[in-house]
Amino acid sequence: MGGPGMPPIGYPPPRRRRRWPWWVAGAITAVITVVVITLVVVGGNDSTTTSNSAAPSSTRAPASSSSRPAPPTPSPSASPAAPALDIAALPSLLASADQVGNVLHDVQMRPREVATSLASDVSIDPAKCASAVAPALASTYTGSGYTGVAVQGLMEASPGRHKVIQAVAAFSDEAAAQQFYTQQLSAWRGCRLTGVTVSFTNGQPDDHATITIISETDGIASTVLLPAGASEHQGSECERAMGVRRNVVVDVRACGQNTITTGASLARVINDNITRHS
Repeated sequence: MGGPGMPPIGYPPPRRRRRWPWWVAGAITAVITVVVITLVVVGGNDSTTTSNSAAPSSTRAPASSSSRPAPPTPSPSASPAAPALDIAALPSLLASADQVGNVLHDVQMRPREVATSLASDVSIDPAKCASAVAPALASTYTGSGYTGVAVQGLMEASPGRHKVIQAVAAFSDEAAAQQFYTQQLSAWRGCRLTGVTVSFTNGQPDDHATITIISETDGIASTVLLPAGASEHQGSECERAMGVRRNVVVDVRACGQNTITTGASLARVINDNITRHS
């Protein structure tokens, strides 16, 4: 197609001009003059509109205060973030014994008392992988800025092969909790396929395990620990999981037969408890 004002390619050539008497030509000239003037006046307005849409006009008259456009209506703001939870609420956020039992496929669990301090009676080698092995360790949270913690252990009534540790730790706000979670996930990924030794200060025999794959699904990090050594550990495994909801870090481990996905499932249950908390 040709440029603006040009007829398109293939447009028929103009016909040979016919000579008209002078008085007819004069009348036509007068009519054309009127039409041209009208088009200039009307077309001038259209040109201003087009020019204004393409670029500001330097000859535009200043708008009076009465003709200024109304300020734009503010768009609806995003819903405010949920308020931070106080440390006094932490014990109520933990999963109930029934919730834990359901996650373990209808296993009856006996809960211990809820503690408000971190574990310091174990050491893990290599130390950089401690967070990937066990929840609620003092070595993991010291210096993190956490403001409070609630920790609980649960054991299967009989024969006692399933063991669970669940913990929730509060931070000043959601951003601080998320930062801690991100740091721990990075540390876990650095320990993939690493053998670890867990030593206890109470004389309990050492535990040995291998950290396997690290994954993250829907904001929940998880890893499976495969035990090695004593025969009583054969046929069982542990899953570590960690998540964040509001200003709270959820930190759990589930051990026993067929527990490869139970750690992450338990973390989701606690996340839901936090969401429902007013």
